[in-house]
Amino acid sequence: MKNTLIVLLFCLLSTAAKADNFKKVQAVAKLKNKDFCIQLPVEIIDNKYVLPAVRIKGSKKMYRFLLDTGCQSGCISTEIYKELGLSAFFSDSISDGISKKAADFSFIDLSFNGLSFEKVGVSVHTKKELNSAVSCSQIDGVIGYNLMRACVWSFDHNELTVTDDVDHLNNIGQKQKEKISNGTIPLIVGAFVDGFGATMLFDLGDNGTFEVRNSMLKYLRKKELTKGKGSLYSTVIGEIQDTAALKLVKTPGFRFQNDTLKNAITYVGTSSVCSIGAGILNYYNLTFDFPKRNLYVKPILQDFDETKFINFGFKYRIDNGEVVCQFVWANTEAERSNLKPGDQILRINQLDLSDTSRYDKCQLKSIIEQELSGEEITLSVSGQEKAIVLPKKSLFSCSY
Repeated sequence: MKNTLIVLLFCLLSTAAKADNFKKVQAVAKLKNKDFCIQLPVEIIDNKYVLPAVRIKGSKKMYRFLLDTGCQSGCISTEIYKELGLSAFFSDSISDGISKKAADFSFIDLSFNGLSFEKVGVSVHTKKELNSAVSCSQIDGVIGYNLMRACVWSFDHNELTVTDDVDHLNNIGQKQKEKISNGTIPLIVGAFVDGFGATMLFDLGDNGTFEVRNSMLKYLRKKELTKGKGSLYSTVIGEIQDTAALKLVKTPGFRFQNDTLKNAITYVGTSSVCSIGAGILNYYNLTFDFPKRNLYVKPILQDFDETKFINFGFKYRIDNGEVVCQFVWANTEAERSNLKPGDQILRINQLDLSDTSRYDKCQLKSIIEQELSGEEITLSVSGQEKAIVLPKKSLFSCSY
């Protein structure tokens, strides 16, 4: 299920001075290299792309940074900020569309795999905030769109190549007529079958595939809708709990450029923009020539993978060592069994979760996922004497 979103939508600015500060932080980073084509070592974790060996000027360490086109500037941890003795260029509020938080903004020089970038604008967050939405990735920062705009990025069968000239690349698919937007976030064109077309944010920080804003739901004329209760996903600001975000829609298909992905499933959210997440890279090889604003598309699959929407009707989270129900889908056995968000899960099958102190968070998640790999599970939940037996079923019944 969708569980990651690190898109930082900066607040509307009330003064010219604030606007100028944000403009400087979001400006394209200065690329020091020319005539290069490098395949980057990456870790792909739940659709998210993490660079494992990023260096920052002033430190001898190597850091892990998430690629996120939905983030207008980069992000670094407070640990890095303090270690380098950085000072704030300015401070202001950022928002995920629901909540706001204060943040400091600064500049760094960073490098990876021989590529060097200067004057990269970043905001500062605690490591816990950075990792609240990316689970076991254990990142130290985010490479945002202000750096990615300086290069050509080619995503091809889980391989990532970066270059300064698209002519260095072979077999990258068809060049699209529609340009990538010229601004501080990348917008590209997409459309739903029996629905609507829109310019949509391409957001690598979101591990889902599609999200539409709630006001557009009525324009999806042919659809199957399911709802739920709880917190569906998290950002560095916090968990998204607004009821408008708790919908999931199956559509006949999604037209991405000149190709159609059949039976596409989309989330319905409260964001001000419709978005395409990193999950799209399971279906298309994409090359983004950000400097020239060109997009190249090569289809991989024609049918949407519904596997992750065949589940036990709930989502969990690990909170201070406790395994807690985070979200429950409507019309499932989980809902009928009176499982509710906030309930502590004490046991899954024979796996005792009442004391998880012997595991770290990532080990715990791994063994829980093993228990959830079967076709039926038995839960013991705090406050309920009777065990809950849940079958694995699809959240949707129709097929277009």
